[in-house]
Amino acid sequence: MKDTAIRVTLGEVLVIITVMVAFYASNVLAIQPDAGQQGVDFEKIAKAAAAGDAIQQYNYGVMHETGQGVQQSMATAVEWYAKSAAQGYENAQYNLGVMYLRGLGVDKNIPRAIELFEKAAAQQNLSAIEALEILKNQKQ
Repeated sequence: MKDTAIRVTLGEVLVIITVMVAFYASNVLAIQPDAGQQGVDFEKIAKAAAAGDAIQQYNYGVMHETGQGVQQSMATAVEWYAKSAAQGYENAQYNLGVMYLRGLGVDKNIPRAIELFEKAAAQQNLSAIEALEILKNQKQ
């Protein structure tokens, strides 16, 4: 039987936890966690995302990552984050970096995560700046 256990170093666990805490603490999520919350028009977000709106592509990615208003799918979240990130939206660059760092919806790829964090950090995304600092300290 093939061993499918995921092996993660303590340092990687600490990076993931710190990045996720920073992610939620900085209120990067544009959509609140309650899918039934009034004022969140999931259909409007989906239409704007499909039309190429970078912010709504990011929001649509969040919806897929968290299962808000749609079936949860990490792979679909990655697709929408990538579309938004390609347009230079720093929150999408950061979220996509987290997906690569954790291997959610994509193969784990720390160099790609760092590249995305660097793009977001260049736009003063505080979560990306913190993630880069943690990863830098981890290498030392």
